[in-house]
Amino acid sequence: MPLPKDPVKAEEMRRKISEALKGRTLSEEHRRKLSEAGKGKIISQEQRKKLSLANKGKSINPEQRQKLSKALKGKPKSEEHIRKMSEVRKGKTLSEEHRQILIKAHRGRTVSAESREKMCVAQRKRWGLNDIENPRVKSTCDIITEHHETMKEDPERLSTDFIQKLIGKKCTGL
Repeated sequence: MPLPKDPVKAEEMRRKISEALKGRTLSEEHRRKLSEAGKGKIISQEQRKKLSLANKGKSINPEQRQKLSKALKGKPKSEEHIRKMSEVRKGKTLSEEHRQILIKAHRGRTVSAESREKMCVAQRKRWGLNDIENPRVKSTCDIITEHHETMKEDPERLSTDFIQKLIGKKCTGL
């Protein structure tokens, strides 16, 4: 039954329907049918604006927010979706206030050894470093090997032996 055009009558009708349905729970089957009935429907721009205005200012309670978070975790995203999210965030910087909130939220957080290893592998992959032992040592040894002759001849530069002691590894190929 459509709502009356008069806003006062429409509000009264909504209130009566709300009171009649209070305390009533829908069966699983009924909820499934309602869900299926709404799938595939195209919502007009006008209807979208009305929905947007109706939901502005409303906040989700923490329990509901937790349920939504749990339901969406691990849900796969398409490449296109990931690309669009990336484009939206590009060029945006966080305000100083927001940065401080994030710092405060992460302070004291401990990361498991497994997570640290995953982050380490991701960073190595990002920077194109493949030495699993220690990528920095490898690149330092490469530089020492590359400039060994120059460093040996220039007395003002640090000696190769001294640099090797600093990094804690004997470089081969010298």
